[in-house]
Amino acid sequence: MAEITCLGYSVFGVSDLDDWEKFAVDILGLQVGRREENLLTLRMDQYEQRIILEKSNDDDLLVAGWEFENEQALEQFVQKVDAAGIEINNGGKELEMRRRVEKVYVCDDPSGNFKHEFYCGPALARASKPFHSKVLVGTGFVTGPLGIGHLVPIAKDYQESVTFYRDVLGMRISDIVRIEVKPGVFVDGAFFHTVTGRHHTIATMEAPHPKRIRHTMFQVEDMMDVGLAYDRCLKAGYVAKGLGQHPNDKALTFYIKSPSGFEIEYGWGGIVIEEEEEWKVKVHYESSAWGHKPIAQKTLAKVSE
Repeated sequence: MAEITCLGYSVFGVSDLDDWEKFAVDILGLQVGRREENLLTLRMDQYEQRIILEKSNDDDLLVAGWEFENEQALEQFVQKVDAAGIEINNGGKELEMRRRVEKVYVCDDPSGNFKHEFYCGPALARASKPFHSKVLVGTGFVTGPLGIGHLVPIAKDYQESVTFYRDVLGMRISDIVRIEVKPGVFVDGAFFHTVTGRHHTIATMEAPHPKRIRHTMFQVEDMMDVGLAYDRCLKAGYVAKGLGQHPNDKALTFYIKSPSGFEIEYGWGGIVIEEEEEWKVKVHYESSAWGHKPIAQKTLAKVSE
């Protein structure tokens, strides 16, 4: 069966590439891949690029890039999407060159405000240029078959997005988080994993939000790097929510406000679903088991003094 392996890259439109370069390298621990007038690509492992930043006033998510094991799996998937009545198009040579992949197809998300790209054959960096972080002390980011982390885009129609991610893209529901926003009124978030098992590689919810994306998440191999990044972010004034743990994926994380305004969750220790047959979908009535409290700007000011 042709299935998405993982979230292999993401593309954001950002208004200030200079700010992003400093933030990505000095705060997050990423490495610059390429820097052009209107483009900045970032590395987090042996891939030539994982995060692609295009000059734009959007300051938001543009593309989710989904990796396939080989061209045969990709073509089978494209046929399935086409049979479901979803318009999906070959991205062409120019997009393949920009994304540094062998083949790529493109379709719109049901929300209509960002795109999905499906690809195979990602380019690897030269062996003489291994990934190197300026600030990480551990072995780096958790990527490989698990992909780069996760995305949480905002749905215009929650049920339509759930149906698309589950029935068209073939994601598996990990669990549901149901939050009571006011007495008797609940908002659901659905969390999806791919065949490689990262607890969630995409999640979706329908809620008022100024951005297309609620947050994206990067996971490090060493818990020490979470603590060190937290200290760096406190000092620089980037912390949006403090340290905490989610009840569903068990990751220890905190939230960073990026130069574009959307948040980046940064953490360690998320669940990998290895036995699909034994996994039971649950409903959680809290988004955090503990922590993740908003950090007041006055607190940040005191820390940075």
